[in-house]
Amino acid sequence: MATVRSFTYGIIFATCLVLAPGSIAQEPSANTTTPPPSATISIRVQQIIAESQQSLDNGDLDNALASVDSALQLDPHNASLYELRGSIYIKKKLWDRAENDYQSALQIDPTATSFKYKLAEIKFLQKAYAAARPGFLALESDPGLGELAKYKVFLCDLFGYQEAIARQELDALNKAPEKHQSYYFCNAVWDLYHQNRQGANKWIVAASHLYSSSEMDLYLSNLKQSDSLSAPIISFTTKQGVTYTNAKVFVESNGLRISSTKGWLTVSFDQLPSDLSDFPADLRKEIEVKENPSPAAKIDTEVLSFSTKGGKKYDRVKWSVEDDGLRVLTSDGWITVPFDQLPGDLSSFPAEVQTQIALKHKAALDKAIAAPHPPPDNDPDIVPAIESPAINIVPPRILPI
Repeated sequence: MATVRSFTYGIIFATCLVLAPGSIAQEPSANTTTPPPSATISIRVQQIIAESQQSLDNGDLDNALASVDSALQLDPHNASLYELRGSIYIKKKLWDRAENDYQSALQIDPTATSFKYKLAEIKFLQKAYAAARPGFLALESDPGLGELAKYKVFLCDLFGYQEAIARQELDALNKAPEKHQSYYFCNAVWDLYHQNRQGANKWIVAASHLYSSSEMDLYLSNLKQSDSLSAPIISFTTKQGVTYTNAKVFVESNGLRISSTKGWLTVSFDQLPSDLSDFPADLRKEIEVKENPSPAAKIDTEVLSFSTKGGKKYDRVKWSVEDDGLRVLTSDGWITVPFDQLPGDLSSFPAEVQTQIALKHKAALDKAIAAPHPPPDNDPDIVPAIESPAINIVPPRILPI
């Protein structure tokens, strides 16, 4: 569900006609170059909206607000203008004015669930969780906002000191046959809330393989608003000369998972700059641990050739045995082949590889049996590690905060 800055522009059909008794309104001549008044107003409103959005993008809230005010003078029944002004008031933390504008927008367009969501969000941003919860709860079955609403209900309960209720909601998500955004991010929040940053990081990394950058940002921004997660944001240039500016990052076993203009992708450790002194200390420490694993986890200099049970062939690939499967280096980057997709006969594998796979697979099975809510495996068959395609979803129409 991506942040989508698309606005519906209302048009005033106000035709000022001065008619003499018995006369009729005349159609404009075919060769006229002057548009009718309603069209003129519509064009001007669109221009003002564009100016306001530009000011908003530049952080000039006062100019953005002045532009919307002038547009509302021309078109006082345009729901999108109230929505835009409400989003500006939210940035200015003028909560009452923001709420009034979203109420006005909802009166004009009662079917717009995004307005209902924002009314609950205004309460949530003020940490009035009990007041925000009913608004989110009412949207849980909404086709576009349902997953985000479930996530926000969970946050309201967890941060509103209703941990037992939040636990029940998490149990229901974990038992559901289908896993969606709320499944990954509610588990991430739960781990963060209980001081398990490593576990939370794994949930977030798993989600980044499945969802688009804009979808990730929508959920991560909610975590940040709740003061629960502050993902490192860094700028650097790889050894190949690729520059990333203000990118969110998470440490994976084989590199940094990075938010980019092309979505989430992985930059391997050997492509990171030699000097990491500009990176946050905690991030440098995580990278060091991942770059220098225990001997049993290091990538072997030998290569493997095999076919999965699904018929996918790998020829002379470097490998590393991970907790959730065999990590192999392909032309598309590092990917994970789950243990249950490896060939039934591993006799062609070196003895060391067979031993590591057997130990890791057994440990994974034991953990799955013992733990009611194990961290997510990379699912389905193979999870790409570089430029994973986003799921074809339509993000909710929510203006950025």
